[in-house]
Amino acid sequence: MTPIVHTIDKKPGDRLAVVFCGSSTGKSPVYMQDARRIGELLAENGYRMLYGGGVSGLMGAVARGAVRAGGEVIGVMPPGFEKPGSYELPPGVTELAVDHLMDRKKLLMDAADVVIVLPGGIGTLDEFWEPAAKHDLTMHFNPGAPFIPTMILNTNGFYDGTRDQFSRAQREGFIKPGRENLYKFFNQPDHLIREINAHFAEQAPAVKAAPRCG
Repeated sequence: MTPIVHTIDKKPGDRLAVVFCGSSTGKSPVYMQDARRIGELLAENGYRMLYGGGVSGLMGAVARGAVRAGGEVIGVMPPGFEKPGSYELPPGVTELAVDHLMDRKKLLMDAADVVIVLPGGIGTLDEFWEPAAKHDLTMHFNPGAPFIPTMILNTNGFYDGTRDQFSRAQREGFIKPGRENLYKFFNQPDHLIREINAHFAEQAPAVKAAPRCG
């Protein structure tokens, strides 16, 4: 049995990208295509990828895409998913285990340098709102504190309605002004990765030029 873990070790210079997505394929092939592409791009751009484990649907596609592009992928599993014959990880994915489903989400969120949300079902929708709830509290109690960027891959317009609901809640006074910056939506995987790279470039400390001699 895989030992239970409570934290994920981070190496110097690590950039950990947590991906939340569905375990189903969706009805349009574009969902799987975009998931594979996100995995490839994360690997090609030097990100370690963390996800909720699994070999099926978009979860398996994003993991396989990253592994095939030479990336490091960690899958985090709750109890019950590691029973023989009921669960396996794509080849090349490192397996970690947690005590409970809620522990998986906490472990991933605590380790994340950036969160990426792809289309998915009820579990993914729950994960969609988790970063916003966490960062909303951070902004309330510690205004100006940095927060982890959350990037939404809006494949096939999947999250159009969710974005509209967020806007309505804001218009009706249930979400404070400025909170729209908690999410960024992208229709193409390449545009999403480009934005993540730009974010980390802004966060990198400026390199001072060496003084010239003579």
